[in-house]
Amino acid sequence: LNVTALKRYMPACLLVLTAVASAQTVSRIYVTTSSGINIYNVSSAGKLTLVSGSPFKSPTGLAIGIAGSYFVTIGTTYIHSYSVTSTGGIGGQVSQINSALYTSAECGTTAGGAIDHTGQQVYVQTAGVGWGAGPGVCNGLQTYNIDSETGVLTFNAGTEFNLNNRATGDRKSTRLNSSHITI
Repeated sequence: LNVTALKRYMPACLLVLTAVASAQTVSRIYVTTSSGINIYNVSSAGKLTLVSGSPFKSPTGLAIGIAGSYFVTIGTTYIHSYSVTSTGGIGGQVSQINSALYTSAECGTTAGGAIDHTGQQVYVQTAGVGWGAGPGVCNGLQTYNIDSETGVLTFNAGTEFNLNNRATGDRKSTRLNSSHITI
């Protein structure tokens, strides 16, 4: 089995990630199945090898990626981090944080997420409701730091914006670390 064959059979199920184990970089693919998460090591030739212990129990929430040695998921209002073993397996939960307690939560529940290229920040989109009774749709973006030593998540910043005026990018407000600027 190789990456090309796996893409052909399961295009919507792939999450390609890179994890660091000791001093070397190891590429892995995490595939969500009804039995849990299968993890494959990827050779430089594209050959996949199933990691011992697969399938691993699915963690709470939607998988959004690997941040260093931590597997990050998002639920309706919580962001979770789990330890990653040296073989790539998903260990126990090390942190969770309630996104509803922070700026841009008034836009709704979590609607997606990503990890930045450094693996040090988690981005979470909130969406759903509008400001007041108006027709605009409120969207928000929250950022969280992930401690590289412990996996603990801490709130960094949030912003809210209205997608009603896509041409001008009409921004209703921006809030960073407890300061508030209205634009």
